[in-house]
Amino acid sequence: MTAESAVAVAQDLRWRVARDVLLDPFAWVGGVLLGLVLARVGASLAEVTSPLATVAAAPLLTLAVGVGLADALFFRMPENDLLRTQPLGPTGLLEVRAAELGWWLHPLSLLSAAVAWGGAGLGGAVAAWVASRLCVQGAGAIAITSRAVLGASGSGAGMFAVGGAAGGLLAAGHLTTLDLPVWLGAVIPAVAGAGLGAGLKGAWLSRYERLASHAAAAPSTPRSGLPRLIARLIPFPPTVRHRLVRD
Repeated sequence: MTAESAVAVAQDLRWRVARDVLLDPFAWVGGVLLGLVLARVGASLAEVTSPLATVAAAPLLTLAVGVGLADALFFRMPENDLLRTQPLGPTGLLEVRAAELGWWLHPLSLLSAAVAWGGAGLGGAVAAWVASRLCVQGAGAIAITSRAVLGASGSGAGMFAVGGAAGGLLAAGHLTTLDLPVWLGAVIPAVAGAGLGAGLKGAWLSRYERLASHAAAAPSTPRSGLPRLIARLIPFPPTVRHRLVRD
């Protein structure tokens, strides 16, 4: 099985798990009710700050939650131990979990749109939803980088930083006196999220020896040449010889 097919199989299996939750009708009823509440919250925020700031802050709040979720998916879920035994290649686990991150953030993107809808109408809601979707891979990049720099506490620091940026936009919103289209507020988080997301694979590869598939990753410490010598002298089957030389 190639790495690409192994990744496709793993993604399909993870989707079968996620869809039971994401497509549950009772969850959608609760989500609609929560969205109505958040729309009222968005309307209240727009009154004390500005519609533009509300549209900008809504996807950033989704990004902050996404950082915590990405950290859990990449580093803390017990299923990772099983996934890393599969021949997924150096970025396979990343591809599987990044796809799953996008699925789980769909409801949060809709709730972000509900906040913007209450504060800025339909145009703001669409802009906030698009920005939230562009922030998905950025959330993963922040989670990986924060974990690399700060260890286990990186997730909380990343969430705090992004949440603080959203709070700063809301606090400064009342200073905005220009009559600008509300959708412009979504440009800031959209550009930031997409830019960070572009470095997702690079951030992962800088640490792949510890996080990649054990079935494909090379050993990180020098090995004795004795196993290679034995593999040459004794006619092991090819699969056994490969494992002996590699492990």
